[in-house]
Amino acid sequence: WRHVDRYVCQPIPAPFRELRQEMHTPLCFSLPDDRDEGICPLSFVRSLVDAHNGFVESFGGTVGEGAPAAAASSSIASLTTAYRISTTLLRAEHLIDYDVESTLLPALHRFASVSVRYGEGRTVRYDFAELEHYLSDEVLSGKPFLELEVAKFPFAGETRLSGALAALRARIPQTQLNPTLLVSLRAQFSADATQLDEVHSAVEMCIGFLSSMGATHLASVPKDVPIVEYATQTLSLTTLDNKLLPDTLHLEHLCALWDLLGDLSTVDQMQSVLSSFKEPLMESQRAALAAAVEKLDLPQLLPTFKDFLLNQLNENTSLGPQLSLSAVLSYCPLLPTHSTELPAAAAPVQEAANAEEDLPDLGDLPWFTENFPNDLHLCHAVACYEYLVECEQLCH
Repeated sequence: WRHVDRYVCQPIPAPFRELRQEMHTPLCFSLPDDRDEGICPLSFVRSLVDAHNGFVESFGGTVGEGAPAAAASSSIASLTTAYRISTTLLRAEHLIDYDVESTLLPALHRFASVSVRYGEGRTVRYDFAELEHYLSDEVLSGKPFLELEVAKFPFAGETRLSGALAALRARIPQTQLNPTLLVSLRAQFSADATQLDEVHSAVEMCIGFLSSMGATHLASVPKDVPIVEYATQTLSLTTLDNKLLPDTLHLEHLCALWDLLGDLSTVDQMQSVLSSFKEPLMESQRAALAAAVEKLDLPQLLPTFKDFLLNQLNENTSLGPQLSLSAVLSYCPLLPTHSTELPAAAAPVQEAANAEEDLPDLGDLPWFTENFPNDLHLCHAVACYEYLVECEQLCH
């Protein structure tokens, strides 16, 4: 591990490089992932695979040196046709297994000779050419190149970061929950953390499975299939109590249900948003928002706003904190709601969007363009969203 200094092009942080695996070392340092602590086991295994492949390649390039032309050609041909094997299928015989005591020392005895001439009995001669051939045949010959394949560990709550929600929306059109059902579910899961965790885990499993399935499977799964039926019968999640979710919750509600459960969990959903987008609002900005709240369609705005925060303002963002918040939000497509009632002026936009099987951007909706404050920047994005959520809760 002390010889591993980077993961791909990313330097490994100094605290990680100084780490030594012990019984009290957190388990996350042993679970492969392409970020955070997960880069430690992933980069270590990658370095082992690279060392193995480098040795096999070097052996193939030198094994024919000093041999007859025909033998050298055979060695080169052997290298170019060397097979490759995935690390998921790896067995002991595929690896280079060399030990001085068990491999080299017996070979030295085998290829050593002592003269029987008088006065030369103490001189030991070794047939290094034969020794080299022996080690080549016994240790290196026939070893394949390795192709690294490592299953990354899916951590709970990382459904959005993995892109599963966006993939699901592309496969099964999603809609928001009925307001009455939303209130009922919020009360149910707020009162019982055990039920919340059980359903949250099942919903994540459904999203992960559906987002990775091909068209053949999805064609056989209508969007109005109840979530509990799909989880218990198709995915065989026997641990899920089918009484926890009503049959009126369908696969088209998965994203909305996942958002609701995330809101009720103890995990901060905004933890993935960069700190540069979490500056507090000034009093004048709060006043401007307060004046605009009654003219904004919060049930439509907030799901789209939240989706933008979690998907666009994380570590992969290219947006700067001083950009205009209203200008950036205006390019966000409106997420479908349970009952989308647009102003009359926006109806033609809605019809055109439906014809293209798409929804309008916030910038196409007069209630947003005419009323959302223009003096807010992306650095206020989280504070603005949280303020609007508070306003919506007060209205209810």
